[in-house]
Amino acid sequence: MVEQREFESTPENRKGLDDFSLVVSGGPEVIHTGESTELLDAMLAYEPPPGEVTPDLEVLSRAIDIAADPGPQAGIRILRIGTYHQDEVSMEDAGEWFALVQSGPRFQLRPVRVSVTPVHDEIDEDPESLNGRLVMADATRDPVILLRGDIFQSGEVTAVVAQAHTLALGEAHSLGSAVFSLGVEDTTVIAGQWQYHIRLWLQQGNVSQPVATYSGYSDDGKSVNYAAERPPQILWAGDLDGDRRLDFLLDTSDHYNVEELTLYLSSQAHGGVLVQASATIRRVGC
Repeated sequence: MVEQREFESTPENRKGLDDFSLVVSGGPEVIHTGESTELLDAMLAYEPPPGEVTPDLEVLSRAIDIAADPGPQAGIRILRIGTYHQDEVSMEDAGEWFALVQSGPRFQLRPVRVSVTPVHDEIDEDPESLNGRLVMADATRDPVILLRGDIFQSGEVTAVVAQAHTLALGEAHSLGSAVFSLGVEDTTVIAGQWQYHIRLWLQQGNVSQPVATYSGYSDDGKSVNYAAERPPQILWAGDLDGDRRLDFLLDTSDHYNVEELTLYLSSQAHGGVLVQASATIRRVGC
């Protein structure tokens, strides 16, 4: 069952943003992706089991839950200052943003103006080409993250994690009333190497929610190495949207040469979940 919705485009949002989901009984599951190629790859890779396919009410229920969840909000964006490849940011990203900055022991959302400047990309052999993009923000030197969206307001915000917090496998990490736990959910041995499917869970009260998945491997079946060559980290946690519930910025990188950060917001969560993945920025190295 495939569910698609198209967001209304505004001058501040990227055009043609689609939202695809796929739920298959005993098959792949793709949830709220804007990449049609990801949906197509999942459909082409699926091989239906032999015999007659019977209706599955659990799949229908799951599809309804996903359709009721609005998914990432189109107007919410995040950025980090630094250098990007041409296809990772747009010149239209220049303009008014909020910078999450630390001022003494406190944090603030501070209005800043972001500039995007064409620069030389180190992977380009032509020394005169300007295929890179340099993102900078005025009035601040080292923001935790840059944010854009109508839900953010200038002023002080509450923080419960002020510095990067590394998540250890098999341990529970309490952040206020929230508990994060990272555990191996599936193990496969291929050519003598253990390969792990690792999931991060968030729990508050009686509600538990899977937040992100990571890939790991081991040559001895004991120590776990991550595909990103670093363990998952919560880079910041607190209340960004003013609803007095937990929001957080998570490192969701899946390769050693990739930096991927995902912002989870409580105000965008629906359908009984605690948070919603609301914006992602992905940057590939040289």
